[in-house]
Amino acid sequence: PNGLILMYEIKYGSQVEDQRECVSRQEYRKYGGAKLNRLNPGNYTA
Repeated sequence: PNGLILMYEIKYGSQVEDQRECVSRQEYRKYGGAKLNRLNPGNYTA
């Protein structure tokens, strides 16, 4: 990108429902990615 990254929007879903979560640039750098919480068991795509 040619501009400043402020947030990342992550779309992920299971076979049941899709969800979105916004992650700040600072949080993304802290974890080296995104840490998603409260996921039910199952297969997910991002």
